[in-house]
Amino acid sequence: MNWLLKISKAIDTMTDHLGNFMKWWTIPIMLLLMYEVISRRVFDNPSEWNFFVTQQFFGFFYLLMAPYGVLQNVNIRVDVLYARFSLRTRSLIDLIGNILVMLPLSYIVVVYGTQYAMNSIVSGESSMSPMRIPIYQVKTFLPLAFLLLGIQTISEIIKKVQIIGEGGEQ
Repeated sequence: MNWLLKISKAIDTMTDHLGNFMKWWTIPIMLLLMYEVISRRVFDNPSEWNFFVTQQFFGFFYLLMAPYGVLQNVNIRVDVLYARFSLRTRSLIDLIGNILVMLPLSYIVVVYGTQYAMNSIVSGESSMSPMRIPIYQVKTFLPLAFLLLGIQTISEIIKKVQIIGEGGEQ
């Protein structure tokens, strides 16, 4: 089990670095949104490109921050009940959820998302706007992000099995 914990630690470190890098994406997103608000409200001259670029930045950001969210344990659950359980019970609930939901979801999105992204790349898919802004980049990040999410989920499974095996003490 010790070598699995080392693998888990390495995955956590990779995810933490990715999350800390991606936090900086909020600055260009914020600047783009500020530019759009000022150009729309002050100069009455909204830009078409800004909407699509901001949308793509949000896509990159949310997709690549998902594994970091799992690492930081910010997923949505009914904390009113969950918080009352012992560490071992919470770990068991998390383990079951990760095995039954997160891993299969990650696998499905990686498999089908890869084909979806490849079709988009081959066709050179772009937006329907007159500017024809390419959108295949975001679709390419879909399977990559879910691959990283699946890898982080494996790390979480390793940690939960460790906690359950130790009887809930950490």
